[in-house]
Amino acid sequence: MVKKFLLVFILSFSVLVFIELSSRIFFSIFSKSFYPLIYGFNKNISIYVDDLSNFNFNVQNLNLKKKYDKKKYNNNKKIIWVFGGSTSEYHCDGSSWPDELQILLPNYKVINFATGGASTDINLNKLYQNKNKSMPEIILWANRHNEDFILYFGTTRNDLLFYNSKIHYKKNKLVYFIKSIDLTLRKNSIFYFLFYDLIERVNYKISGPFKSKTKKIYYNEDLEVAARNYEINTEAAIKFAKERNIDFIIVSLFGKFNDQTNYFFKKPIYSFIKEKVNKLKKKWDIKFIDTEKNLILDKEVKYFCDNIHQTYLGNKKTAKIIYEHLKENK
Repeated sequence: MVKKFLLVFILSFSVLVFIELSSRIFFSIFSKSFYPLIYGFNKNISIYVDDLSNFNFNVQNLNLKKKYDKKKYNNNKKIIWVFGGSTSEYHCDGSSWPDELQILLPNYKVINFATGGASTDINLNKLYQNKNKSMPEIILWANRHNEDFILYFGTTRNDLLFYNSKIHYKKNKLVYFIKSIDLTLRKNSIFYFLFYDLIERVNYKISGPFKSKTKKIYYNEDLEVAARNYEINTEAAIKFAKERNIDFIIVSLFGKFNDQTNYFFKKPIYSFIKEKVNKLKKKWDIKFIDTEKNLILDKEVKYFCDNIHQTYLGNKKTAKIIYEHLKENK
């Protein structure tokens, strides 16, 4: 019995390895790159399917990101600090909007504190950790997408808020567990990545374009707590800036635009955070850059590699919007 089980296990495992290896070779041939062979082993490798019907595959090595000559900015007195998550860091193709903003603002030194997965909990800590350094003239606060992470992990800063709130941890953890398995497989298996992409395309053909709607992935009361956590952290960052005469600007980065539905990509928490931003604007008289506002995009240009992470052209567009706002509000 044990031998049969081991035999079945070994055969099943061998089949899966064969399928995965075949998928990697297949992807490597049509992308004309050897990088798919080490996908998952090297976390800097990203893969995309531009057109499945024509086997148009794309591979990026994020380790080969653009190298900007920052030496010429080192002696400048004006400084800008950027705080955010992976949407403000290198992700798709080694570009980032803070780097593009640096090119547009040669009289400033743009220091980017953004890191993948960071929320306002993490970024407020980073802000305080740098309180003894040369202060910036401007802080760009680009946090939004990761704010619901505290519904899985809790908060490192505002524990009291959670102790007094009935968070649906069991449901949230189940959702997170399922999503984490799915994401782990997509980030490590090319076969699963292609399978997932195929299912998405088939679903699109059958059901038509997905219309953005406020379906309850999480309970609204939970999202309200997460938004309140964002508000507390952001207000603390604003106070930090006000005490030091620093211009504090909240930045909302636009998501992928769906031409079929005329909607930008949104997570359920976005509307809750928008309410908090409007409240903070009125209370503290701070500036807010909504990059979606009056935004015109070229349908032929690829601005994103997924729903939230921008390509070089997307980052360049974002930097231009922020630059124009800074220039108008000098």
